[in-house]
Amino acid sequence: MKYFFDSSGIVKRYIPETGTVWVKSIIRKTLRTDLYVSQITGAEVIAAFAKRLRVGDITLFQLFLLIKFFFLKEKFGYNKAVRAFERHFRLKYTRLDVTPAVIRRAMDLAKVHPLRGYDAVQLASALNLKDVLQKLGNSLIFVSADEALCDAARAESLSVDNPNDY
Repeated sequence: MKYFFDSSGIVKRYIPETGTVWVKSIIRKTLRTDLYVSQITGAEVIAAFAKRLRVGDITLFQLFLLIKFFFLKEKFGYNKAVRAFERHFRLKYTRLDVTPAVIRRAMDLAKVHPLRGYDAVQLASALNLKDVLQKLGNSLIFVSADEALCDAARAESLSVDNPNDY
């Protein structure tokens, strides 16, 4: 099975919350060549980490788990989590380029679905990947914790899994 993770899905690997155990189990049993993310996921995940820390959305318990999980020689686990994601982003995921074709498709998707710009790019990336994989006889599961994005993906005939359901 091949998986495309949007940023709301992949962030659960690094921030303990609903769906974290499920996301980690999928990633653990799946080859790097079967785990896909868009290039924009890098910026989105780092921004999500920073925002959660800045506005206090990371609870004390989550922060404790984050520090415990990533603390080696760091004084603050957040920095370790960021570095772990950056390393995984380079080495553990197959990154899909944001091409002019992806942008054109994202623009079309934004016309018919209530999507934010980056969400439209995520969905367009997954749909382009699905088109390629189908020709090779492979299927794709779209993983997102954003219900509006999941709804749009279903409407576009993608198989969808929401980590918040686990």
